[in-house]
Amino acid sequence: MTVTGRSSLVPLMRGLRSHCVAYVAGTYGPLLFQLNPHGMRQLACGLIIGALLSSSSAHAQLDTVRLDLAAITVEDGLPQGYVQAMAQDSTGYLWFGTKDGLARYDGYSFTVFRHNEQDTNSIGGDHISSLLVDREGYLWVGYAPFGLDRYDPRTGRFAHVRVEGLEDGLSSRLQSRLCADGLGRTRISLHTSQGWRNLVVDPNGGAQLVAKDPRSVSPPMVPLVDARVFIGPNDDPWIANPDTFRCIHRSADGSFQVIDRPHKIPWRAQDGVREAPQMVADPATGHMLVAEPGFVTLRVYDQAAPLDTIHLTDQQFQLFLLLDSQRRIWGGPHNGMDRRLDLKSGRTEVVTPSGSVPAGIWQTTGLRPTFEDRAGNVWFTTGGFGVFRTNLRRERFTPVDPGLLKGVYPGNLSGSMLLGFMKDGLNIRYGAPGIYTKVLMPSHGTPPNMERAVVDDQGRIWVGEAVRGTRDIRAAILDDHGLTYVKSLEGERIRDIFPGPGNTIWAVTGTNVDVVTNLTHLDARTGSIIRRYTPPIAFGTSDYLSISSFTHHPDGTVWMGTVAGLHHLDPKTGVWKVYQHDEQDLHSLPHDMVFSTCLDPADPQHVLWVGTNGGGLARFDLRTQRSKAWTTREGLPNDVIYSILSDERGNLWIGTNQGLVQFDPSTGKMKTYTKEDGLPSNEFNRYSYAKTEKGELWFEGMGGAFHFNPEDFYETIPASPTVITGMKLVGKAVAVAGLGNATGEGYELPAPIEYVRSITLPYSERMITFTFACMDHTAPLKNTFRYMLENFSTDWVEVGTQHEATFTNLNPGTYTFRVQGRNSAGVWDEGGAMMEVIITPPWWGTWWFRICAAFLFTGGVVAFYRYRLAQAVKVVRVRERIARDLHDEIGSTLSSVSLFSSVAQKKAAGKAPEASELLGRITDSTTQVLEAMNDIVWAVNADNDDMASVIKRMHAFAVSVTEARGCKLNLHADEELKSVRLEMTQRKNLYLIFKEAVSNAMKYSGCANLRVELMRDKSAIVLCIADDGSGFELRNGSGSVGGGNGLGNMRNRAAEIPGTLTITSAPGMGTTLELRFVPGEGKSSLEPMTPGAGQAR
Repeated sequence: MTVTGRSSLVPLMRGLRSHCVAYVAGTYGPLLFQLNPHGMRQLACGLIIGALLSSSSAHAQLDTVRLDLAAITVEDGLPQGYVQAMAQDSTGYLWFGTKDGLARYDGYSFTVFRHNEQDTNSIGGDHISSLLVDREGYLWVGYAPFGLDRYDPRTGRFAHVRVEGLEDGLSSRLQSRLCADGLGRTRISLHTSQGWRNLVVDPNGGAQLVAKDPRSVSPPMVPLVDARVFIGPNDDPWIANPDTFRCIHRSADGSFQVIDRPHKIPWRAQDGVREAPQMVADPATGHMLVAEPGFVTLRVYDQAAPLDTIHLTDQQFQLFLLLDSQRRIWGGPHNGMDRRLDLKSGRTEVVTPSGSVPAGIWQTTGLRPTFEDRAGNVWFTTGGFGVFRTNLRRERFTPVDPGLLKGVYPGNLSGSMLLGFMKDGLNIRYGAPGIYTKVLMPSHGTPPNMERAVVDDQGRIWVGEAVRGTRDIRAAILDDHGLTYVKSLEGERIRDIFPGPGNTIWAVTGTNVDVVTNLTHLDARTGSIIRRYTPPIAFGTSDYLSISSFTHHPDGTVWMGTVAGLHHLDPKTGVWKVYQHDEQDLHSLPHDMVFSTCLDPADPQHVLWVGTNGGGLARFDLRTQRSKAWTTREGLPNDVIYSILSDERGNLWIGTNQGLVQFDPSTGKMKTYTKEDGLPSNEFNRYSYAKTEKGELWFEGMGGAFHFNPEDFYETIPASPTVITGMKLVGKAVAVAGLGNATGEGYELPAPIEYVRSITLPYSERMITFTFACMDHTAPLKNTFRYMLENFSTDWVEVGTQHEATFTNLNPGTYTFRVQGRNSAGVWDEGGAMMEVIITPPWWGTWWFRICAAFLFTGGVVAFYRYRLAQAVKVVRVRERIARDLHDEIGSTLSSVSLFSSVAQKKAAGKAPEASELLGRITDSTTQVLEAMNDIVWAVNADNDDMASVIKRMHAFAVSVTEARGCKLNLHADEELKSVRLEMTQRKNLYLIFKEAVSNAMKYSGCANLRVELMRDKSAIVLCIADDGSGFELRNGSGSVGGGNGLGNMRNRAAEIPGTLTITSAPGMGTTLELRFVPGEGKSSLEPMTPGAGQAR
């Protein structure tokens, strides 16, 4: 390595680094005096740095913060553009005091309260000058001409406060201020014709609210003349007048101590009104900050004595307006810009708006930082242009002016130094925020074009500089002696350089301008070549750097992202390995062009994360050489991965073409941040990213470079309350009873809906709409919701950004409507809001109607039952009468006929044979008719309606006929059948089928054995009759034989039961009959019981 030239630079680099190490920020930053424990004031070392940075080689940069402001104007529903006051109540609503009424904002729409002469509950005036929400949740409203109201959100009504002792009149310039002390009393400072007056409203002072002189309340508070009241730490009131500060401190024992502190802070007169100093409590320290008019100095007080005085180096503060939750003081506008003092670092920032801010606003009142809500939104009021908001969380990303820094690279492996390039030189950033050194790099009289730079262990900067007008790159060394240019390394030109371990650096070199031929490892101390490594693939130069990323593995090897895949080099052995995309292998790299690489923070030995140009993000397993890809299908906003950095919690931060992604490798969950979250732009630049040794991450995109602390994104952000904001019935908004918009017609709410927990609606009002809001005003239109109506559904309904729910045709009953909102930080309000909804039934659904109907129905059933029972009794009586008549009348007559015919037959025997034969036939027929009549009498008699009677009669008949024929009988009946009751028709037909089957067996089969079984098969009764007789041949399956129709009669009776009759017979094989039926399925009948007209065979 030879030196070809040297530039003339002042050797300040070592000195600058040594001074930066001494940077310390005190409680109020490096630019203030502070009281140490021994009472000695010390000058913070930041002043030394401030003096140092005024030198020619280093300077303090007054940071410019561009706030992206969102506007709310009259077009959005604000009643008037002139807004003087703001407040946020306990529910989360924002309140705006305008010249045309008091406006309440839920994030979607405004509710405007104006004075109504006809309504004593309305506000007393429309020109609102001040607002205050006290500890009890009341909203205090000051308005012109001087008036004071207290709004109760629980009732929706305004109570007017009577003011004592205003006979001296009001000032022509309206000014009033409201604050609440630790006793819950509201304090009022107002300007009268004789100066400022201090009044107190005691909410416990009686039925009527009265603003009194402080001396008349208990304990008495001695006022100061021409004074204004502020609330300090611990809610102690501080009273300011032109020469004294008075603190009224309440001790732990409940006693009060009045502490007076003389001061010499001037009061400035403006428009005839003397302007008092601005005062605000600093919750982080418990101190009171007092700003002089004009804001040249900021004084720090506690209850005992003044502590510090901050002398501002930037004297453009005009008015102290706000101390935000990040301990930054916002000053009023000056020449189109606000100022902001960071009490933690002592830096002053110039705040300029971006976005849709009207140009004419600076010619009027400008933007007044007025209020910070609970979500960290700072609100700016104006004198006619509405209000504007910005979210402090958007400032977690700190942009760097593109003119100051373009491109950012790690200067070394530790991250203790970052290097960035400008059009005319090199910026070197050290550990202290906002501290840069600009080094001009002369190059043949033209501004240089820096490509990359690294810092060796001696503090020397190695720079790769593209020569204008050529495609050549020169290496230069910047140290305390100046700039030294380096000749080509043994005939090779340097294409790029990367930091190496220890005292080494890596240089990408080539023999000509178009091809990279070697990766050269250099000893930075001597400039000698340690070793050359020739890549297995010759990289041609193009629009992309051949090697885009350079990652050192713990085992000493190097992983490189290139335009031709992922390359791995073992410097000890010189062995290269190349991994590329293979369409046939799903586990290969998703793309050959690799822009970024990063070792897995949890497992750096075995896992490498790879960012590609169009293939998304890949997890590359170093043991198996298999990769798994994440693309837009898995949630990435874009598949071009320019940069990857890891944070201290093991997550990855990924720069893409569509935003910055926070990625959790352990779960695969990701969140994307865009311009809406404070990024300078959504599109990132390749090669430009770095991580500092303190864990701060730097990226660069089309909007310039920015940096942030990842820990800021792990803060616990609370949920924002979800509020039910309104209710509609059939599309019409429901009013609150007794308020101005109530008509007294239809259903009305008993109180504002935010304080109603249950509503009862008539059956006719079954189309209900609830509107709701999430009280995060950062981006209300992006808040999302889910709701559920218990007793109607058990599932949550995800409705996205829709903020209302409608239910129709609800049945009478009790329901619970629940809704949960998710704020801009993605946190769900698990508690949510709820409303019990009771739908009363119609008259036909009331309890009394149901009881009456039940009584009527029961009476009807009883009457019907009694009627049917009476009819059944009549039938039984008819059956008994028929049975009795048949037995008594017809039975006795037939018996007489049979007897007479038998006697006549005996007398005619031998004398008249033919007459004797006819008389015998008469006797037989009469006997058969008597048997049939006995069967009818038995069937009709209701006493025989159970199976026990049937079985008994069957047994008697079977025994009589089998004994007469000498046939052996086997009759069996299941015991459980005896308790079964049969309807008369079933009983009649069952018995007659049995009787005919047994009779046929005895007459025609010549059987020696007869088997009869009655059994139960589930719900059916089965009768089986089998003989071992001669059998017969069934014809066509009809069961008919010979000329008889006995079997046909049995089938007809089986169908009447109803039941299934099955007959099985064959010549010489005997006959089997089976009848199967279900009790109770038949129909009652009183038909005569006569045997079939013909007999089988």
